[in-house]
Amino acid sequence: TFDVEGDTYGTSPMSINPSGTVTGHWGDENGLVHGFVRADDGTITSFAAADGTGGTFPQNINAAGTIAGYYADSNYLFHAFVRTNDGTLTEFDAPGAMSTVANSINGKGAITGYYLDGNFAAHGFVRSPGGKFRSFDVQDAVGTFPNNISDTGLVTGWYTTADENYHGFLRSND
Repeated sequence: TFDVEGDTYGTSPMSINPSGTVTGHWGDENGLVHGFVRADDGTITSFAAADGTGGTFPQNINAAGTIAGYYADSNYLFHAFVRTNDGTLTEFDAPGAMSTVANSINGKGAITGYYLDGNFAAHGFVRSPGGKFRSFDVQDAVGTFPNNISDTGLVTGWYTTADENYHGFLRSND
């Protein structure tokens, strides 16, 4: 078992890569949520997005140790980030997004997640390792929520329909 030193609200691991490196989040005594990386030797490094005053939430780590996740700003709007294994954290939003959530990163560095537009409608996206965005929606969906992306670019997740039912999808890389 393990806990992040200083944790008072719980250590929540979210993902592990093939070498045993774990990422997740933890809460401090002030209720602020931080991200962490736990190396396979047990060393834990804490991190936070620059404007992560509403919390930093790592979601997934790939074999190279690159992490995708999101943070909440002072207005509690979400913004996505990618953090390389050297600690460089790059924040990003989907074009035209009010909020962006990154849920998964594959071995090639492609990221998937969803964003909310100005009408609070959720749309899926794939962000290439170079930063190019492709937005997508499941046909007849009122909200598209990708959860994972494979190394071949397949994306899976769920979507909602007007009758408020949830359904799964699998999107090909083309």
